[in-house]
Amino acid sequence: MYYESFCSCSINRRRGKYSRRITCTISRELDNYKNEEIDMVRCPDGKLLYSWDERFKKNGIPKDGYKKVKTKFTEIYPSFDKYMEEYCGFSKDSDKNRYGYWENPNAKWDWYQIGGRWSGLLRLKPLATSGNYGTRSWTNKEEIIPENRVDSAKIKDIDFSVDRKEYERFIRFWELKVDGDAPKDEKEKELIKWDIYKKEYYVDKYSSKEEYARIESSFATYAVITPDGKWHEKGKTGWFGFGSESDEEDKHWNKSFKEIFIDTADPE
Repeated sequence: MYYESFCSCSINRRRGKYSRRITCTISRELDNYKNEEIDMVRCPDGKLLYSWDERFKKNGIPKDGYKKVKTKFTEIYPSFDKYMEEYCGFSKDSDKNRYGYWENPNAKWDWYQIGGRWSGLLRLKPLATSGNYGTRSWTNKEEIIPENRVDSAKIKDIDFSVDRKEYERFIRFWELKVDGDAPKDEKEKELIKWDIYKKEYYVDKYSSKEEYARIESSFATYAVITPDGKWHEKGKTGWFGFGSESDEEDKHWNKSFKEIFIDTADPE
């Protein structure tokens, strides 16, 4: 999550009761502009692009003729104003001659991103006519997304059925973690390498490996905003992304997700 330090908050009624102006001191940003460097990609024609540029989304950064380089902000932006507006996303308050941004004090998160760490989450049906990519997270910016995977699409074009490959993967995970099977190769070792739970966690939460695999391979998100503007979530998210929901609440949410949010949605 993003945290902005060295800032002061003031309510500005001109934008309405659901927004407020955050004004920030510029000493740190000015120092960053003058001295800091950022990773850029130099193209064969000499042009500098961000590593998250649109043209790198699908297949990553080409190896031939493209080079990652450290670049000062002063080389990218001709003025401090340009840097503040285009890179930092701040606008200048004409009355106070200070930089800042507008925010919703009732916001659930400090930012949002279409795609991000979940780029390619949506699986398209074979004859789908819609489907778009959002933006990548730094955590997966060089991963290749399969052609039938996108970040946004019409409900009617998305395949919400159980992903059979994922289902089999979770079945095998259970056999390794809970049943105690020995991994057959390095790929199977990776399946359980980073798991932090004891096998009792899975046994207590799920009635069988089939139930576990079916729930984990079915489509569901942690929260949903419905067309009426209402926010729905399975629990309250705290520090480091951990939720407050019980095991039963978690299972009920995942099992009923399609029936409540997908089947009742406008397919267009």
